[in-house]
Amino acid sequence: MPLVSALSPKLTTVHQEIYEMGRKAVDMLIQQIEKVTKGSVMFEPFLVKRDSTTAAM
Repeated sequence: MPLVSALSPKLTTVHQEIYEMGRKAVDMLIQQIEKVTKGSVMFEPFLVKRDSTTAAM
């Protein structure tokens, strides 16, 4: 995220495991091709709090 690091104040963002999502998508595609489907997968994103986040009042 080079753009985000250059901004002021530093922005709060949502982090997602992009590499793992892509890897799992390929695994699931191969399973579909081989007719061995195993359901769905959910990835849990998480909040990266930075200077743009303040406490709620």
